[in-house]
Amino acid sequence: MPNAAQTAAPQILLCLKWGKRYGSDYVNRTYAMAMRNTSRPLRVVCFTDDPAGIRPEVDVKPMPPASSFSKRAASSPTAPTTPFTPATRSTANSTTARR
Repeated sequence: MPNAAQTAAPQILLCLKWGKRYGSDYVNRTYAMAMRNTSRPLRVVCFTDDPAGIRPEVDVKPMPPASSFSKRAASSPTAPTTPFTPATRSTANSTTARR
């Protein structure tokens, strides 16, 4: 009899890869790390402008048109400026402002 983790709805891991800064190896490593660290079914979806080299287990989708994605992302005041960088904290929260 399957356990609850095996019958649960799949988790979805979504990634965006465009441009030349990060290659398909980043998507492949993210997939491998996620698979190693979850017992639930996992579906990995990657929106990209270049699917070359991405492992076949990843569901690759074409990037949506720039007008529908980048304008919204660029207008967000909390959007990080580089991948994997948290939004900048305000100076009121920094340790130097408390002195």
